[in-house]
Amino acid sequence: MAEAIAPEIQLDLPSTLDKATLLAAVATAYPLYRSDIESCLVAVDQEFVEGPFTVAATTEIALIPPVSGG
Repeated sequence: MAEAIAPEIQLDLPSTLDKATLLAAVATAYPLYRSDIESCLVAVDQEFVEGPFTVAATTEIALIPPVSGG
């Protein structure tokens, strides 16, 4: 059975990081989903990010998977 991704996880992260570093850390925690994780958008406290951002104990980080619509 495949490892399930929890709706909420906790990772030890540096206080400043960027999208690529965050996605790499999550992909390391869930290697079966690496390709899916690496294609996600990242939102920090409900704002999309690309470059460096700061993480505190109360920071909410969301991974947004690719979607399509019509």
